[in-house]
Amino acid sequence: MRLSLNSKMYSKPIVFLAFLAMAVAARLEIDRQMPPVRPHLSSFQTRVVGGDLAPKGMYTWIGSLQMKTLFFPPQHFCGASILNEQWILTAAHCAAAASANTIFKAGKYNLKITEPTEQTVKVLKKYIHEGYKGNVGGNDIALMKLATPLKFNEYVQPIALPKPNSEPTGDVWLSGWGSTSTTNFPIMPSKLQHVMMHIIDRKSCDAKFTEVMGSPSPVDETNICTGPLSSKPNSACSGDSGGPLASFKEQKWELSGVVSWGMMPCGSPGMPSVFAKVSNYIDWITKKMQDS
Repeated sequence: MRLSLNSKMYSKPIVFLAFLAMAVAARLEIDRQMPPVRPHLSSFQTRVVGGDLAPKGMYTWIGSLQMKTLFFPPQHFCGASILNEQWILTAAHCAAAASANTIFKAGKYNLKITEPTEQTVKVLKKYIHEGYKGNVGGNDIALMKLATPLKFNEYVQPIALPKPNSEPTGDVWLSGWGSTSTTNFPIMPSKLQHVMMHIIDRKSCDAKFTEVMGSPSPVDETNICTGPLSSKPNSACSGDSGGPLASFKEQKWELSGVVSWGMMPCGSPGMPSVFAKVSNYIDWITKKMQDS
């Protein structure tokens, strides 16, 4: 599901709407936090880049952040993960793009239809990490408090948080409604997509971006990266921003990362996708939820 940053490396929503930070080298634009992508509802494919349609009901913690407008139906612009009945976690660049008319839809699979499993709740308040600088880099994480509690059932469930400061490794799963296009023109799927990826070490990730950009990489210690660093085009893309990167550990799903940024066009051969490392923020998440 390639992530791209329309207008800021995948970062500020088009919403992945514009902010693709075009950062050069090999003429690849470095998606600055995947901007929420305002869905460009053109024909869609059944597969994300390197991925497939997700089984319905598998990713019970993912939901769609949507913007309500006066003349058009709500539009998906970012993903988010359910932490409990009233709190969701997303990317800071998604929260920055959210207006007072933002809603969260849980229990969704097909964005084009009203589903009996869905729950729609207004976003009451957003809490953007204080260290977020509004650009590609670290601390691209935010909490949102919902106006009314979600009702947990077979299709709506929270995801567990990792242990503080733990280091994710191995295989992980990305899910979302992001663009499936390998060009700068998004193709937005209506049905939830997923793809298995592999955590790569930060040194290799940093070196790859430095090589392609011809300048110091924006990857830092608050990020995790996924590969493979090969020709296979597995990546997140516009519209995936803010969504979950999950791992299955000790018989339960755990939230390892939040989609942040990557290279444009999505699925550029050999380029990593970059996520906020959730384990770095457990204390911040806990305190914000307790104090708010």
